[in-house]
Amino acid sequence: MWLVVGGAYAGKRRVVQERIKNPYWVSAYQGDDWKEWQNSWHEKKIMNPSIVFEGWEQWIWQELDRHSAEGSTKVDSIRARMKHFFDHLLHIEETEQKQVTLIMLEMGRGIVPLQKEERVWRDLAGWVLQDAAEKATEVVYVWNGLGQKMK
Repeated sequence: MWLVVGGAYAGKRRVVQERIKNPYWVSAYQGDDWKEWQNSWHEKKIMNPSIVFEGWEQWIWQELDRHSAEGSTKVDSIRARMKHFFDHLLHIEETEQKQVTLIMLEMGRGIVPLQKEERVWRDLAGWVLQDAAEKATEVVYVWNGLGQKMK
């Protein structure tokens, strides 16, 4: 699993597009659901050798919002489900010979939001990013359109 991380508009997508030609994109920015992507992937019989997931900060916000509507914010539960999902993606890489790429936004750079909900969101996004980096075989940090291999 390849993880590409960096700030907003740092050039992460371009770095991925230069390395991977015509991947299957699962994007929160296009309304895709990180939990339901396989349904459309199997329905369309996607033959792409690569799958890219982007928009994690939005998926995390949606999960927090959903749990908040249920009366609680279950940060540990959300994090555990996403960690389990990363394991599932690693299994797909092995069994189906697909290259999985995660594009994640590095949030905050030390700036602490004033609103509690935003602090929880930023913290959870950071923890999920750490979990992804731990599972990834390669991590690239993108800054100003330039990718630097970190792992």
